[in-house]
Amino acid sequence: MTIHPFCVYAKHMTTAVSNPASYLNARQRHFCINYASGMTLEQAYSQAGYTSPCPASDASHLIADNPNVKAYYDILCKRHEDLSLATIAEQIMQPQEIKARLSELARANLIDFLDPSGRPKLSKDTPHHSAAKRYMRKTRTDRHGNPVETSEIALVDQIEALRELAKIHGMYAPEKHLIAKKVIVEMIDKRRGEVE
Repeated sequence: MTIHPFCVYAKHMTTAVSNPASYLNARQRHFCINYASGMTLEQAYSQAGYTSPCPASDASHLIADNPNVKAYYDILCKRHEDLSLATIAEQIMQPQEIKARLSELARANLIDFLDPSGRPKLSKDTPHHSAAKRYMRKTRTDRHGNPVETSEIALVDQIEALRELAKIHGMYAPEKHLIAKKVIVEMIDKRRGEVE
């Protein structure tokens, strides 16, 4: 077995230690970080400062021959995966939040979006403001040069929100679906007894 020059610890260790980063030099750590961030082996190897006529081969030796490089790479990948899962978990609505949002949409009334003079208004203080599907305010001048302001508001479909809530709470009977299977028909000639 030939020891790769960048794998100085390979001949002394057969297993990785608890803190593998402390046993790596700066280029090895940089290589692991690059590779764990999504670069190819060759890119990670050359970006870490290594020069070689065959970077892919040397990079694969770096990971295969040094258990601390492999262990540090695995730690970085696990950390990246945990952060990704935590971020995804924060972004996904929980069932109670979904029900609350649908309830808010279903409870919205046009009266909530009108000011005392009867013109549409929308602000963060407006009750159920997330139910506004479209809000438009236009200012134009009439033929006499007077400014005319028009505003228009449209709300989401309350029936759809109620329908979704009813489905969540199991208020609809289950739907029946027909699943068709493949049917094979063979034609047999009675005279010959052969399958056509």
